[in-house]
Amino acid sequence: MLIRFILLFPLCAFISCTSAAKRAELDRQNIFFAEFYYEQGFPARSIAHARKIKPDSPNYAVARDWITRASYDNNRLDYSE
Repeated sequence: MLIRFILLFPLCAFISCTSAAKRAELDRQNIFFAEFYYEQGFPARSIAHARKIKPDSPNYAVARDWITRASYDNNRLDYSE
């Protein structure tokens, strides 16, 4: 029984690390898309991508910054018409 546990432990550790790496990559992509859509003039899509980043992520502060920027641009009145 102990041998089964010892053999399963590295597998569980690998799966755990893989999901953490995948989560970090998704956060990086969402930051990229938030910036991209903001620069293209789509603040709502920028906010949607930035909100996908969870508070426990190291990129959370950057995501909050993009949400603030896009929210400000989304609330400005457009007098160009």
